[in-house]
Amino acid sequence: MSFLRNLMDALQEIADAQQAAANQAAQQREAQQQQAQQRKAQQRKTQRRKTQQSQAQPAARPRPEQGKVLDAEVVEATPIRRRAAVTQHVAQHLDTSAITASTQQLGAEVGQADAKVETRLREKFDREVGRLGDTDQQTDPVAGSTLAAQVAGMLRNPRSVQQAFILNEIFTRPEHRW
Repeated sequence: MSFLRNLMDALQEIADAQQAAANQAAQQREAQQQQAQQRKAQQRKTQRRKTQQSQAQPAARPRPEQGKVLDAEVVEATPIRRRAAVTQHVAQHLDTSAITASTQQLGAEVGQADAKVETRLREKFDREVGRLGDTDQQTDPVAGSTLAAQVAGMLRNPRSVQQAFILNEIFTRPEHRW
């Protein structure tokens, strides 16, 4: 029974360690998301200021005179490489070094938690299994010779034979009554 209790305790410790690691990872992800949102908000503010400054000083456009037709020039459009543009934009505006560092740190913490759980399991179960193996080895030779002597002694005594018969009747299934 204590073996099962130790097993349940060890499994509970594993579950608690995994839950703690998951909670810590979630908290770090939330902090990173908040930092990213703050950076984006700061970038938007900076972009708005630039836009407001450029709008405050409108460029003087030459207006065509009424009735005068202007010549238009046709220019072929060059295809935009979207993937390269997105990659470049992300590289400019998103710092991934913090995410990489936190991921490595979380991986190391999970590895340490796994190592602790594994050592704890080894401590618990090696001791229990060792103790169980020792008791079996001690009782087998002694019990075998003692049991044979006890059975021989019971068969010599008529009272013991009567008790054996009664026990057989108690423990045998009454299939003949079905």
